Amino acid sequence: MRIEFISEMSILLGASLGLIFLMKYLRLPTATGVLIAGMVIGPYGLGLVKNLPVINALAELGVILLLFLIGLELNPREVGPLGAKAALLAALEISVSFALGFAVGVALAWSLVDSFVLASILSISSTAIVGKTILDEFKLKLTESQLIVSTLIIEDLFVIFLLVLMPVVLAGAGSPTQLLLVALKAAALISIILPLSNFLIPRLIDVVSQYDVEVEEAGFTQPEEIRPMG
Repeated sequence: MRIEFISEMSILLGASLGLIFLMKYLRLPTATGVLIAGMVIGPYGLGLVKNLPVINALAELGVILLLFLIGLELNPREVGPLGAKAALLAALEISVSFALGFAVGVALAWSLVDSFVLASILSISSTAIVGKTILDEFKLKLTESQLIVSTLIIEDLFVIFLLVLMPVVLAGAGSPTQLLLVALKAAALISIILPLSNFLIPRLIDVVSQYDVEVEEAGFTQPEEIRPMG
């Protein structure tokens, strides 16, 4: 099992590095190369990598670290004033993409539930992929890039709303009243998350970062200077 894991990881890293270098040579986003590598060597491609539970866990960890790195590069004081523009841009992008996706589903004679799922998928952009592309170009400090990232963060909040609403929609048995109650629950959850992220978490980080811990090693003494005898 261990040898198989090492072998699959070697194939994964080798394919990813090779396609990343190819994307750099073609001046394309490196995230595109990683996605292509996954499709080619994955279980739905050549089948060279089959240990999906471990790969999924590593993928989730990679996304978390990537978003954490983006968060380290962003200054909340610079991003804050962009909130109104980001909210407007996110609302416009989500509404237009959702409407177009739903219209495409209806035009293909899909059910309303299937059209809703398609519209939900198309209305959301990937924060990880877009953020990775901006990081590769070293343009995260630009105002335009910060506006894009702020818009993606607002879209992530909309994802919370969709995830809460989606089970009721997929069940197909939700009445308008039930859908309204679920929507209100999602809105309440987001209203709790926003104050925590804007006020409590930054202050908690400031307190932790300013807390100086001095570690003293008990019984440690500097050795005396050794003098020559005589």
